[in-house]
Amino acid sequence: MWALVPFYAIWGAIIYALSVYVSTGVSKSGHIQSVGIGSEKLPDFSWAISPNNNTQSFGIAYLTNHAKESAILPSATWPSILLVFMAIQCGLTLVLHYCEAIINTTQDEHVWRQAMGEKGVSIFEDKSFRAHIASQLILRKVFLWVTKTVCQWLFDQSFQVTGVFAQLPQVTSGEITGSYFIGIELIAHCAQLWYLSAALVGFAIITTIIANHEPSGPLPAAYGHFQTLANLIIDECPIPGDEKSNPSHQWPPVLYWGHKAGPDKDGICHAGVSSAKSLVHEIHKERLYGGESDPKWPSAAKKEDV
Repeated sequence: MWALVPFYAIWGAIIYALSVYVSTGVSKSGHIQSVGIGSEKLPDFSWAISPNNNTQSFGIAYLTNHAKESAILPSATWPSILLVFMAIQCGLTLVLHYCEAIINTTQDEHVWRQAMGEKGVSIFEDKSFRAHIASQLILRKVFLWVTKTVCQWLFDQSFQVTGVFAQLPQVTSGEITGSYFIGIELIAHCAQLWYLSAALVGFAIITTIIANHEPSGPLPAAYGHFQTLANLIIDECPIPGDEKSNPSHQWPPVLYWGHKAGPDKDGICHAGVSSAKSLVHEIHKERLYGGESDPKWPSAAKKEDV
């Protein structure tokens, strides 16, 4: 998302410079023209969020030379316009999807960390548990919805495709006899591109804070990673096709995580999950737990001894 901030800001500056210094130009054939709308300096043109007649803009137009004749666009015109807009919008769309993935993984982690609490984490569909979690994650869901809506709307305000028609009156009566399609215009608005860039700054800051937030507590973070979760619950729940898991166990409705055993003769304690709250206890932060003394997993000690 941060990469799109200078991209749209520079793009808006280019549109502004072209509208002021290039304005109108015509190709040799006369069919393709550049369209510059407005030549005011920055404080003077319209800064309205929605484009209007005083919005600083620049684009290109394909127009017929004869206003009385219907324009015939090249067969590749509409597919080309569609592909151009897809290419322009795909960057923003992909970035918003990545932000959604980040927020969704933090939500998964928040749900998993309920295993340390008094109510545990529900394995199956539980309306009361889902309502409890939804109430805690409502701000992130609202932020995600607002981000996607505002960014896509500002992007739509930044570009405009307009069909150009001519209406010809009859010579005798002056009545309009019909409309003739004489061309098409593709316009970009600089102020709206800058608004989009500014909005991305705010959304990028919040998303970065959410992504860099380190969950508290001794429970190892999983962020929805299936293998990590499987490693953490393998001693309690059966994993199909995994010989290490106990197939005699059934999936419990609720899981709790905490201190389960120890210290052993080496002074090592063991933590894990259980379907019974009475079998797990609060983690002893002053003691070592399995994984902390293993040189192959130096990061485990830091994560589990928070």
